[in-house]
Amino acid sequence: MTAADIARVVITVGVLQLLCDMIAYWRIFSQASYQSCLEKLSRAKFNVENLKSKKSNEKNQKKLQRSENDYSAALGNVARKHSIPNFMTSTLFVILLRIMGAEYKGIVFGVLPFTPWKFVQRITARGLDMKGLEWISESNVSDLGQACSFFVIYVLATVS
Repeated sequence: MTAADIARVVITVGVLQLLCDMIAYWRIFSQASYQSCLEKLSRAKFNVENLKSKKSNEKNQKKLQRSENDYSAALGNVARKHSIPNFMTSTLFVILLRIMGAEYKGIVFGVLPFTPWKFVQRITARGLDMKGLEWISESNVSDLGQACSFFVIYVLATVS
């Protein structure tokens, strides 16, 4: 496989991630309701830390418990605001994986310089037909398990 194909996968993943982040910022993270949730979370965290540093008596313990409950509620509100963009991004990446997986099915993207363990070979050779890899025997590759599919490049690009 050529470097252009690998670059195409990496650029596609990068552009999709950038697009998802920009839409999430535009639709959620720049809104006043999200900023309000962040301010409430900041105040609640400050109150909890402030009350933890004071002497503990019964009255202070009740205030601390109330502040911790407020902090938990504020943290839940911020997490709820994050869940929608995270779900949409995950869904788009699964769709992209299916589309590009179908496009590059059976194509060897690279050859690993080592033979991975059997359970790792299931990942590196995902979608490859090992019977049609005659060109590997002509090169200085000692094992068909060294063949690397599109999926490895996709996972590396997604993780980075």
